[in-house]
Order: sequence, then C-alpha cells, then structure tokens
Amino acid sequence: MVEKEKTSRYQVDELDLMLIKELESNSRQSNRQIAKKLGVTSTTVQMRLQRILNERVVKITAVLNPVAMKFQTRAFFGLNIRHPGSSDAAVACLKPLACVQTINITRGRFDMTLFAVFHDIEEMLGFVDGGLSKVPGLVSVEEMMILKVVKRTWAHYDGSAGLAGLSGYRDLDESETRLIDALKLNPRETIMNLSRKLGLSRKVISRKLTGLVKDNIIAFTVLVIPDRFAVQAQVFLKVSPGEINNVAAALAANERIAHVLIISGQFKVFFVAVFRNLEECAFFIDEETSKIPGINSLQTAVSVAVLKQSVLLG
Repeated sequence: MVEKEKTSRYQVDELDLMLIKELESNSRQSNRQIAKKLGVTSTTVQMRLQRILNERVVKITAVLNPVAMKFQTRAFFGLNIRHPGSSDAAVACLKPLACVQTINITRGRFDMTLFAVFHDIEEMLGFVDGGLSKVPGLVSVEEMMILKVVKRTWAHYDGSAGLAGLSGYRDLDESETRLIDALKLNPRETIMNLSRKLGLSRKVISRKLTGLVKDNIIAFTVLVIPDRFAVQAQVFLKVSPGEINNVAAALAANERIAHVLIISGQFKVFFVAVFRNLEECAFFIDEETSKIPGINSLQTAVSVAVLKQSVLLG
C-alpha cells in the first residue's frame, strides 16, 4: 500500500495562516521583513517557519513558468487503478518521470491525478502511448489538455496573494540557468551565498534575479501540502456549449477557489479549492456550483496524499 504522509492533521492557527500568506506572496522575504508586517519578532517568525516546514505543512519553492522553460503543452491525467488501495507500483513507475510534475492519490472520480508538462503534442502522445501504458494495474485514463489558465494562485484562504500572468517566453543565458538551478535547491538562498556559489558578483546576481522575476520566468512562493492540514478538492465540470468562458470566469471570481483551468475532453472546466474539512468542502461545492448557469454536472477528486510536487506549475 502507498505510504501516506502523516495522517493526523496539523492544527494551524491564525499566525500560521498569516505567515503562510506572506510566504505565498514572496517566500524570499527575510524573517525580519515578515516579522515587521505581522507585528511579531523575527525569532517568532523563524520558530513558526521551522515548525510548519518540519511538519510538512508547506514547501518553500521557486515556481518556474513552464512556457518560459519551453514546455508548450500541459495536461492533467485522471487515472483509475485496478486496486486503488495498492498503488505503490503505479507511483513507483510514474514518480521518476521528469514530465510528471505532481502526483495526487485521490478519492472520488479518480484514484490518482497527475499534472505533466511536455515540449509539444508529440511528446505528450509519446507519454500517453508509452509511459502510461507501462503503469501496473492501470484500468483507465482521462487526458485533459490545459487550453487556458483562467486563475492560478496559492492563496487558499482569501485569494488575494499568489502568482498571475505566468505567460511569455524568452531565451535564458547560461548564468540565468545556473541561477535558476541554485534557487530550485534553496529558494531562500541569500544573494551573498548565490554570489559565492556561482562565481558572480552580488550586483550581477541581484540584477539577473530581478530580471527573471520581472519577466515572469520565476516566482517564489510556498506550496501548501493539503493532506497535512486541509482538504483539497479537484473538481471537473461538464459545461453547456457556449458557457465555458462564463463558467470559468464566475469560478475565478470566487476568492475561495485557488485554480481555474479550461481543459479539453469530456470535462471543460477544472478548479481546485482547499477547505478545513470534508463537510465544508461538500457544502461549498454544492452551494457555489448551483449558482452558476451552464454547469451540467461535476465530478470531484479529493486529495488523500501528495506523492510528488515539483516546481513547474502551469
């Protein structure tokens, strides 16, 4: 059986949530900067940060724009496994694949969901026809190509923070590539340490880092690990013809919804929201989707464990 993350949920308080929101907006902020905003001491910020990292509530990360990294095709995959409670072999097969960015064990419509990135359609077809065909126990797979990112944010509680406009592309030079590689290892690495490791002046590091952020190639945030303190729901919607953009826009306007995508396949719109418990999740989805014209039906997959979470998110 797949080894789950710790099953007991970490009890976050208001200070934890305030800290997470600050890190979501920019995880490279210093403890002193965050402390000043929150009205606490730097020591308190350091202790709280270390605790939520140790408890695996969040993961500090450098988020890379997949388009800027030349990944032009992005897709979700919903998998059903012959024995859902014994998915070890399937995970072991998928986890090493570089194109697979996230793996979620879920309950509901699918037993497992994947997010993957590809340089082009041909590469995606190779994964579908080759990589997925080797997954032990695979019964069925639903492919959902991402056609449009309507909303993408990591602020799961008020929708105000996060990243927007991850689009565009330009060539990266060799020093920018090395800088990105270093920041992937430690997103909060200081300019001084980056300068020493890369053999570049602090002024050059600062200028290149500012350029990468300004050009929407990289951003610094935290990825919340939902099964540690909350319930993450992935919701797949069937929508009436002519209503896809309207439905997606209505969902994106809801501050509790973190991600909204328009996708291909039998489902046309996909959204992600995070809740404190299953009861809140069920009530919210039922109440909010019933208010939006054009939604014909929906299927939900609730995350049980996050077994891979990488830095290319699109």
